[in-house]
Amino acid sequence: MKKDSFPFVKAQNIPCNQGRRLDSADGSVFPARKRAPVERKEKMRKTALYIGMSLDGYIADPNGGVDWMTGQDESAENGDSYENFIKTVDTVIMGWNTYHQITTELSAGEWVYEGLTSWVITHRTAEEKMETAESPVLFTDRSPCNLVRNLKKEEGKNIWICGGADVVRQLMEEDLIDIYHISILPILLGDGIRLFQTSEKEKKLRLIRAGSENGITELVYLRRHFCRNVCANACGNICKNVHENGIRKFTTDDMERVMEIWLNGNLEAHAFIPRKYWESNAEAVKEQLLEAEVFVCEKEGRIEGFAGLQGNYLAGIFVEAGYRSKGIGRELLNRVKETHPVFSLHVYAENERAVSFYRREGLKVVSREMEKDTGREEYTMEWRTSAARAEWCALAAGTE
Repeated sequence: MKKDSFPFVKAQNIPCNQGRRLDSADGSVFPARKRAPVERKEKMRKTALYIGMSLDGYIADPNGGVDWMTGQDESAENGDSYENFIKTVDTVIMGWNTYHQITTELSAGEWVYEGLTSWVITHRTAEEKMETAESPVLFTDRSPCNLVRNLKKEEGKNIWICGGADVVRQLMEEDLIDIYHISILPILLGDGIRLFQTSEKEKKLRLIRAGSENGITELVYLRRHFCRNVCANACGNICKNVHENGIRKFTTDDMERVMEIWLNGNLEAHAFIPRKYWESNAEAVKEQLLEAEVFVCEKEGRIEGFAGLQGNYLAGIFVEAGYRSKGIGRELLNRVKETHPVFSLHVYAENERAVSFYRREGLKVVSREMEKDTGREEYTMEWRTSAARAEWCALAAGTE
């Protein structure tokens, strides 16, 4: 049994890898050794346009109304798109008309973006704005571009561009929108306020997600120049297929989020293992993450899952609870396959869902044994490409 395997151990109840237990001879998790401090690189915040529009491109009717923004079945429950998106931002920016509509029509008497730093761009006087010291809203007469440039220099989550059309136009002209998350409603308005105005500059985008629920089609794009910059910063070069599925290399900026997913996943999946076991190993896992090969799945600025390897040993695949059953585990596993023609993993035999998943993805059970710490049967499963399998068979035949 590998003594220095890091305890990504037996991830949550998605089809996931289940790694090795700890069995260092001295009772510690890894061989003691000193490390040079890791320099933490500043991570640039992203600017996200998250907005709905009609099929013919309008964000409001000719009178500024938005009561038409519903799915094809008004009684159906909304999906979790907004709930997932709002977790990725801590700042919202809007123009005066959007602000006025929210406070007078859509949510009079209650500010709907409580908890977010809210900026309203306007040239109106303080009296017109009814500004008070207790107001949750910050009013500014700065240009949207100036405001965004300054906010992106500060630490924090992503920045949401809520509207309106003129704010969007100015930011697009300066190429300051990184993520376009557009919900297309099943309606043709025929007239109204257009989201995208006429522009002399083309904007090349890369589609990273598409989906539909209750007649509403959601499209998520990254601007292509931003894609190249992110990939170059994270991977050191221009990698293939990084932004088609959101998979990229781990950086030290990802540590807090990755550890959150790791701990929650193990706590959810292993009721038979005391919580203190995972918590006591957290610092050791952080150290091993810095030395391991780790891929993260990041979409709309939020890390949704990750996979970690030590050499050709897949120590774990983890996906956050709210993002499971969406193909993220398969995307991470496919990335591992692309970079490792041969690798192995361990999984509890009783985790039938995980075993079934790996078999379906082409892995084979090559051995079975009882794990001493838990007394449970576990499988060693292996992946080999066709070429690697043929080479292995030839070598095996030559030894007979």
